Amino acid sequence: MKPSLWSILATSTTLTFAFPSGAQSEDAAAAKATFDGVNKHLDLGGQLYAYLNVKGDFDSLAGKVQELYQEVLKMSEGNAPIPPNLDIPKLLQEIGLHNVDALGMSSIKHEKGYRNRAFVAVNGERTGILKLTGGPARPFQIGAFAPATADLAFEAEIDLGGLKEALQGIGNQLEAVMGVNLIEPNLDQPLGEFPMTVREVVDGLKGTAMAYAIINDTQRLQLPDDITFPAIDFVISHDRGRPFFDAFGKVLAENAPPEAIQRETVDGVSRIIISPPPQAAMGFFKPVLQVTEGSDQLLFASRAEALTTLTEGDRLASDATFQKYQAKLPKEGNGFSYTSEDLYKLIESVLEIVEREEPQLADVQREIFDAFYGAPQNMASMWANLPEGVYSETYAPMSYKLTIVYAAIVPMAVVGAVSTPMIHQLR
Repeated sequence: MKPSLWSILATSTTLTFAFPSGAQSEDAAAAKATFDGVNKHLDLGGQLYAYLNVKGDFDSLAGKVQELYQEVLKMSEGNAPIPPNLDIPKLLQEIGLHNVDALGMSSIKHEKGYRNRAFVAVNGERTGILKLTGGPARPFQIGAFAPATADLAFEAEIDLGGLKEALQGIGNQLEAVMGVNLIEPNLDQPLGEFPMTVREVVDGLKGTAMAYAIINDTQRLQLPDDITFPAIDFVISHDRGRPFFDAFGKVLAENAPPEAIQRETVDGVSRIIISPPPQAAMGFFKPVLQVTEGSDQLLFASRAEALTTLTEGDRLASDATFQKYQAKLPKEGNGFSYTSEDLYKLIESVLEIVEREEPQLADVQREIFDAFYGAPQNMASMWANLPEGVYSETYAPMSYKLTIVYAAIVPMAVVGAVSTPMIHQLR
């Protein structure tokens, strides 16, 4: 009887990793230089300090994976559900992790929360998934874009080109050994009813996205069973999103009821307004898509009233609390987020609903919430592409240490909390 694939993998893994990796170690001076390059971006003496040098490990580990692959093919006697003759190191290189030299992270107590820092040292050009963080760092714009009343504000440079290139490289390899490219043709397929191909969406998303949300103090969303919670207004912007305006317009024209869609153009400003049915529980929302003549910027808002916050009132940069957090963080980068402590109040209102509807889970969910969030406080974070790697800094209620610990124990606690009343009922 031929062995199963699982037994082949288990045996091959044992055979492969019984031997040392054989990675080339750096000499002491080079290793110290690698460490110093990461360490200068981190904090010492806090809740957590972690450092991992992986320089020179890629070729060795990729070679071991290639050996494992060959062993699987040999032991399967032609029945393995994977193609032969694959160049595994090259496939892994397409992902873009081959030139990562080291990683580090740290957490140090700061006021009510923690300052968390992380750094990935990259030797040479970022490729593959590492290109997802965007291009060179640039001055942040969210402070001038969002209103001072924003409870959540975010900006990020979007670039899915590295992911597309990685998939194309994998597709080319598969074509070389299988005679068919499973990736490239799918990139030119439309996304369901959406009149853009995968390639067009990926290329079209490249640019800067900004967004903000405001918790509405006067309006509440009405849900079934007399459940209500505060409404939220939002505005999302993409600086190169005009093609999506036309694509969404076409989809809506072909699929939505005529009375639900309103199109208008006034003084060079074109809008598509979506009206939900009157009986809709979330009737507060009346989404709007907007573009302006001579601009590629696309705006998507919860309702027309939300768009007035783009130009009326003070900007977030004038808010004293935002200024405090912005002063702590680098002024340039590729992504920035800011959250006011009022978000805590919104989560509190949601927890109150859960406590009323599912009292058996209320205590556990409250414990989890308190553990993750702590006292009400603002949060801010950023990331930036630097010449020597990718840097991230966050001011948050939790340290990296607590994040790791809770990620390990919370799922077990939730399972126990859910299963205990069920077991009790069965008994």
